[in-house]
Amino acid sequence: MSFHIPLSAKLCPCFVAILCLLCISCRKDAPAGGADVGGEEDAAILAENTQMPPVTEEPEEELSTDIEENTEAAESSAEALVEIEPDVPEGSVMYGQLVSVAGGTFEMGDGQEDRMPVHRVKVDGFWMQKTEVTEGQFRAVMSRFAYGISGISGDDIPYQEASWYDAVEFCNRLSIADGFKPCYYIQGKANPDEWPQELCYFDEELDFPFVCEPVVCDFSADGYRLPTEAEWEFAARGGKNQQPFVYAGSDSAGDVAWYFKNSGGAVQPVAQKQPNGLGLYDMSGNEWEWCWDFYDENYYAQSPSENPKGPETGSSRVYRGGSAYGFGKNKGDGVGDEPDVQEGENCVVSFRMSGFPLCMSEWEHGCSFRVVRTISSLE
Repeated sequence: MSFHIPLSAKLCPCFVAILCLLCISCRKDAPAGGADVGGEEDAAILAENTQMPPVTEEPEEELSTDIEENTEAAESSAEALVEIEPDVPEGSVMYGQLVSVAGGTFEMGDGQEDRMPVHRVKVDGFWMQKTEVTEGQFRAVMSRFAYGISGISGDDIPYQEASWYDAVEFCNRLSIADGFKPCYYIQGKANPDEWPQELCYFDEELDFPFVCEPVVCDFSADGYRLPTEAEWEFAARGGKNQQPFVYAGSDSAGDVAWYFKNSGGAVQPVAQKQPNGLGLYDMSGNEWEWCWDFYDENYYAQSPSENPKGPETGSSRVYRGGSAYGFGKNKGDGVGDEPDVQEGENCVVSFRMSGFPLCMSEWEHGCSFRVVRTISSLE
């Protein structure tokens, strides 16, 4: 701001004093960028009113803390992936039936028989079916008549007649129906309609006379598949937040399992007992469940530490979980008179069994299964 004073004006001392005060006031109010500094005093006043706040450096310790917090946030975000809902179409038999299992590490085995040595295993995250595949689900996907071989039948009864190849076929048919990439290939084909009619045949000249078509699994596909043996046991134990229970969710068989003492000699509708910590039902008892792996009684001694998938070859496949016909034993009980109890209590989370993949199982009552999907395929 500038003042123009007529040359004819008399500059009396009072007038000069008033004028100076006005000039100083105007300079204080003027924006710093547009100030017209005319003297050392005014320059000092301008500097006082326009100086920038001092720049301070963050201490290294605080910066390090910020980095750690950001890293933790990123890890938390990665774990949150496990909590997303699977993209299963509403019309699917698996809609609302999958629970997330966050990846983690656990001690696999129990040091007994074919479950030794106890070894540390890491598995990646996956989704797992809450229950065993039921008769209703099997019939809807496979268009076959499913009935209970134990004399009990119903849409909510576990399907009891599944061979390992039935389970593989179910997974691929459901994957195709739901718009996912199938996981299994036989002779390079994913569509079961293009598979050979006879998947196994008899050759009496061989030491093991049954020959079966090899199955290749694409574990990166987003379709349905059988769990690996390690995935199954990890989930049965409760995942990364597992508790050291004998059975899947309890130290008492009766809490979580249908077995010979409470089943009446027959399988029961799914999800009637308590679930384990992941919300999975009947991981102990009710019906045996197929896994992907070939069986080898010595496999634990050579198992990889990350995402083991079983031996590369074999003649039988693993099944897990025990059944309504198997024996359970409460933690701390003495060994009972039943022969199965002495052999290892087949409803406990670590117990292993195996069967020829075209048969229902080596037990007269058959097998069921539950499906999983790989979470990492959807990242």
